[in-house]
Amino acid sequence: MKDRIDFLLQLLGTGSAARARNRLHSLIRQIGCPCRLRDVGIRESDLPALARSVNVDRLSNNPRRIDAPGLVTLLKEVF
Repeated sequence: MKDRIDFLLQLLGTGSAARARNRLHSLIRQIGCPCRLRDVGIRESDLPALARSVNVDRLSNNPRRIDAPGLVTLLKEVF
């Protein structure tokens, strides 16, 4: 997994995950796409329902384990 992350960091011309995130946000904004859920009309009060609607079985291949409360936290970060 580390080799994949290093490859992505190299493609983005960054040396850290934080700089890669900032670079991706910049690229997304440059092409005119929204970066935040609020930018596409989602309300913060919608986040728990969004988390409940996720098929958690599909997340089994995610390298980080996540549950419904964790999904709400993640959604709040991108709200």
